[in-house]
Amino acid sequence: MTPDFKNYAEAQSWIAAGAAKCGGKNKFLASDEYRAAYPAIRAAYDADKADKGARSIAWIKGQGFAHGDAVKVKVGEHLIFGPIMRSATLDLSGAEPVARLDEAFQRRRNIKFPKIIAA
Repeated sequence: MTPDFKNYAEAQSWIAAGAAKCGGKNKFLASDEYRAAYPAIRAAYDADKADKGARSIAWIKGQGFAHGDAVKVKVGEHLIFGPIMRSATLDLSGAEPVARLDEAFQRRRNIKFPKIIAA
């Protein structure tokens, strides 16, 4: 009998309980019980990820930003000098909000779920 998960957090707690029962997470992940439940776990993960992306996009739009806006995003933190900021273009066309950096920062060009500081 495969469990039915309401969300991914419930699936994670089920995995933790199974790992405790089997004597380790790797042993449980290799079990037939986990293998049978994996499609339900993946469906819960995908649903939570889509919900998080939709809520993030709605929040960003609620702050007055739109797709294609030029923004400043926080890409890191320096111990002495504080936040590290970079210019980016906001991309709200996909399932998750993405800030496309104008110049690469530490080989990264895209920041998922960006911390937007200013327009």
